Amino acid sequence: MKSLRMRQPATIYSISLKDGSESKHVNFAPDSQAHSGNLQPLGQGENNYLIGTYFYVPIGSVTYRYDVRDVRKPPKRMATP
Repeated sequence: MKSLRMRQPATIYSISLKDGSESKHVNFAPDSQAHSGNLQPLGQGENNYLIGTYFYVPIGSVTYRYDVRDVRKPPKRMATP
């Protein structure tokens, strides 16, 4: 059986310039029930941005704010201006 990989609004990880090894990936999927990866257009992550220690993931009328010091914590949900 083939598994399908869902697109995420953003994924962060580091890649070693010495040997090409990758760190563990952190996928930002703030609310997978409300924002299914299959329903999002390609390039949806182009609107993500970083200000100070916060990483913002806007999806439609909702923006999710992550604290980059602890990206595994749930994001704060805000209305997109």
